[in-house]
Amino acid sequence: MTYDLASAVMRIFNLIGMMLLLCHWDGCLQFLVPMLQDFPSDCWVSLNKMVYKQVEQYMSFHKLPADFRQKIHDYYEHRYQGKMFDEESILEELNEPLREEIVNFNCRKLV
Repeated sequence: MTYDLASAVMRIFNLIGMMLLLCHWDGCLQFLVPMLQDFPSDCWVSLNKMVYKQVEQYMSFHKLPADFRQKIHDYYEHRYQGKMFDEESILEELNEPLREEIVNFNCRKLV
């Protein structure tokens, strides 16, 4: 029996590729199903939003200074890599002058 190394390597790459594709589809389905159910209160998306609100309430209750708040926000931003909140939807809910103020504040380092 002959052993074709190139064929075996291709089979392994195909297997790994299919595993990655199935994992990706699984992740997509785990977001799609709660989205179709309007994100029930026990789904992971709603739970993450509740964690963010709890952190905000904690900081407000203890009247943490702005630099501490920024450090905490930076930590969560790094930890969740921007996936914890939807900036666009937050800004859309604000009135125009407040939205412009926030955008100017966020872009102050660029100017």
